[in-house]
Amino acid sequence: MNIDRLKNVILLIHENLFFLLRRTTWFIIALMAVFSVLLEGLFLLKGTHLGLDGFLSLWLGTTLTLLNLNVAYPIIFRFLGNKEIDYLQQPERLFDKYYAASLILALIMIVLPMGGLIFTLAVFGGSSAIYYLLGIGIVSFITRLGGGIFAKGADLASSMVKENDSRSPAAIADKIGDYLNNGLALSFDLIESLIGVLVAMILFIQGHLVDKSLRDTLYYAVLSYPFFIILGSIVISFISGFLLLGLKRKTLLGNALKPIHSIYVSLFMIGIFSFIFSIYYILPSFSFLSSLGFSTGISPYICIVLGLILAVFIGIATDYYTSDAHQPVRELASFAEHSAPLAMLNGLAVGMKSLYWPLFFEMVFFLIAYHLSGFYGIMMMATGFMAMAPTILAASLYAPFADNITGLAKMESQDPDILKGVQQLDIMGNTLSALAKNYASNATLIVVFSLFLAYIKVSGVHYDSVSIFHPLIVSALFFGGLLPYVLSSTLIRAVSYTAIQMADASIEQIKTIPYLFEQKAFPDMRVFILDSGVKIIRDLFLPTLFVLIIPIFIGKLFGADMLATIFMGIMISGIFLSISFTNAGAVLDNSKKMMEKGHFGGMGTQTYENAMMGDLFGDALKDLAGPSLNNFVKVMITVAIIILPLII
Repeated sequence: MNIDRLKNVILLIHENLFFLLRRTTWFIIALMAVFSVLLEGLFLLKGTHLGLDGFLSLWLGTTLTLLNLNVAYPIIFRFLGNKEIDYLQQPERLFDKYYAASLILALIMIVLPMGGLIFTLAVFGGSSAIYYLLGIGIVSFITRLGGGIFAKGADLASSMVKENDSRSPAAIADKIGDYLNNGLALSFDLIESLIGVLVAMILFIQGHLVDKSLRDTLYYAVLSYPFFIILGSIVISFISGFLLLGLKRKTLLGNALKPIHSIYVSLFMIGIFSFIFSIYYILPSFSFLSSLGFSTGISPYICIVLGLILAVFIGIATDYYTSDAHQPVRELASFAEHSAPLAMLNGLAVGMKSLYWPLFFEMVFFLIAYHLSGFYGIMMMATGFMAMAPTILAASLYAPFADNITGLAKMESQDPDILKGVQQLDIMGNTLSALAKNYASNATLIVVFSLFLAYIKVSGVHYDSVSIFHPLIVSALFFGGLLPYVLSSTLIRAVSYTAIQMADASIEQIKTIPYLFEQKAFPDMRVFILDSGVKIIRDLFLPTLFVLIIPIFIGKLFGADMLATIFMGIMISGIFLSISFTNAGAVLDNSKKMMEKGHFGGMGTQTYENAMMGDLFGDALKDLAGPSLNNFVKVMITVAIIILPLII
């Protein structure tokens, strides 16, 4: 193994990741400046102002998220140093190093936005929180779209040129894309949902203050309840993670199970903390509030438990549909024995089938929570569900490290012991990544529904006033349901064109750069990033503005009722597509991983080639089309709430 070349490839990945992030930052700043002016202009036309509090909150959310974008990975790469190369022959120690890095990274990325939200509430007031959420949401949306197109374009291009070969710029760009897409974009998605639950609660409770259905004296008790549950869950998650990290395990498998065990421990401890905090500190202060729909004094706590239980169900369902220990993955692998198209078709079928039980339980739990505590109960259930976000985020951030070191080891090493060790790390990374992506999609459903309830409360729209049978309402539902398909088709076509461009650029560099083919030189990644990654981000300017303007345009033309109806269509079709795409990609990926363990003939067979084709097809679904819909739906409802003063 050429250690010096491996170190240089890692350095090349880090340097060009930072370069792409800097360019992305300047693009987002320019976009936010244009959007801020447009938004202020719309308020001026209405005879009012955006307000200094709202403007500063919008830019605070943007700035803190951009700070995370630019400082999180430099800190972690400095923490890792050269240890990942030193530990290649000691996978147990390499796992501990990566898991420690993922815990520190998650801590950095959660503390900043949570601190920013508390600052916004204290300085600018509760009504400014929605602007703060939009600042986070726009950065998350662009990072997901740009990072997803770049990462999956590079992945496809690499397979078209020289896969896992350090001579190919596309292969190195694929590693950069992993950090951007499966690291930063996934983190921002989960953090946006976590902040979104709290913002929905703020708006909902403030709505009760406005209509005098809640006394001022109870406002802080009712509002602080979900905040303390989330803050407690953050502390518990990282304590359990670092404690388990310190445990010594005898085997690599025992070590690799630490993130899973951390999730279980956090779940148990969060349940206990919620019970003690609810019974002794919060519930006695508002034991029964008929205005919020409480049926019993402990109803809100029961709703939190429902959210925690739902998170467990989602985890079990994800494991069943995407793990090679269960029938769906094994059945898919058997289809790959016949042809790649059969594997792809049945991957899509499993993705659709994976909606059944999770959505059924979500519907049932929504109804139970509503019966116990009304709409506040649904939001508390969402709080319980999102209380698991910190530990799941910490576990999932391990995946890009494991995936990249596995790819780099395949590039530069033929040592079977090294390859076996890193592949075991990669398998656990894929499991954690699949869990996090599916959790993020289901979290979007729950959080967006909470924000929708806040929209209903703030706007004054009532379900009795909307006739579902009116042709205009039906048309609005159809239009809303159509938009996620428009976005998905656009992204899939974009990644296809990007892959072709990246493949051509890679072939050109291999042909023209002296000594690159002989592995005595390195590809010019700066030129490659400028021609692909920076161009992708730049091309997102107008589409992103269009997405932000859609709810404004619809709201101004048709009013709050019609906007709510359109959003219902977006929410249903968008989130259903997101979950099915995510699980379809995961099951196709894991069927290939199963063969890499030696099943169904193992690597080098036609079955494995078919599974690889299915995996490439599924990657664009689970890493781009599906997750992008999460960000799209959240940004749409956030903008809709902000423009309510303009349309009511």
